[in-house]
Amino acid sequence: MINRQVALAEARKSPLTNAVTLAKEQLERMKKNFPDAKAFEEQLVKAKTTEKAMLAEIQQKIEVDNLMRVRVEPSLQAPSDADVQKFYTENPKLWQRGETVQAQH
Repeated sequence: MINRQVALAEARKSPLTNAVTLAKEQLERMKKNFPDAKAFEEQLVKAKTTEKAMLAEIQQKIEVDNLMRVRVEPSLQAPSDADVQKFYTENPKLWQRGETVQAQH
């Protein structure tokens, strides 16, 4: 919970300008999964939330996701072939299997 609040505060330092629009679009897509507006409202009651609270939650998620995409993803790199080979060679027990039996009826 604290990490999420810190991430949200950081995300809001350079807010995504269209987060509100994206959140509204996502909420509308969610509504379309219900047969009618009444069914959607009933689900909100079951979840003990409101449409406004759900919209705010979606917007926060979009903002934090954007922060991760902008700040974290660029630093991530796929392992090189050499790294993969080294891991494979150094961890032979991970690749060994005991005897197995296949049975058919």
